[in-house]
Amino acid sequence: GGGGQFSDFFENIFGGGGSPGGRSSRRAANGEDLTAEMHITLEEAFHGASRQVNIGDTKVNMKLKAGVNEGQVLRLKGKGEAGRGGGENGDLLITMHILPHQKFERKENDLYFDQPIDLYTAVLGGKIPVQGISKTVNMTIAAGTDSNKTFRLKGLGMPFYKNPEQFGDAYVRVVIQTPKNLSEQEKELFEQLAALKTQASA
Repeated sequence: GGGGQFSDFFENIFGGGGSPGGRSSRRAANGEDLTAEMHITLEEAFHGASRQVNIGDTKVNMKLKAGVNEGQVLRLKGKGEAGRGGGENGDLLITMHILPHQKFERKENDLYFDQPIDLYTAVLGGKIPVQGISKTVNMTIAAGTDSNKTFRLKGLGMPFYKNPEQFGDAYVRVVIQTPKNLSEQEKELFEQLAALKTQASA
């Protein structure tokens, strides 16, 4: 009989059996991480935004920093499943997706887009306004510029995620628009130009 008492005594001390009171001890377990996806506009990725994520019955508010990238995974600490037995909550992992834009194509921190210019500017040269996401700059067009020529505008791209004071570049491809609905006088001028060109090449 005495051996059984010693056995129970050591089991209670060293955890071999049930805890005092007859209940089994609960081990601490961390909660599982949860995953979600979020779609935002390119403008929201540029400026940053405040959004809300619904996880089951829970609504989680989050603030997006400027410059977030396609496919980037943002971690919200402690917003996953609840821990058990004193364990820590899991995290919420959100994969970001940037919606396609009608004008701009993004490659990392650079933007690519087409800029229409008229024939006269392409032939004679000049300056044209170019609209980025947040500001407009003047771009110099050299005389005799061909259609599909690409110009690089420094600092007109996306902000860097970890350094929002730094910006990528914009690559602007000019597309020459052929004049339409010409007046009689304009037609005559083009005919004169064509005649001069013919004489020069004769």
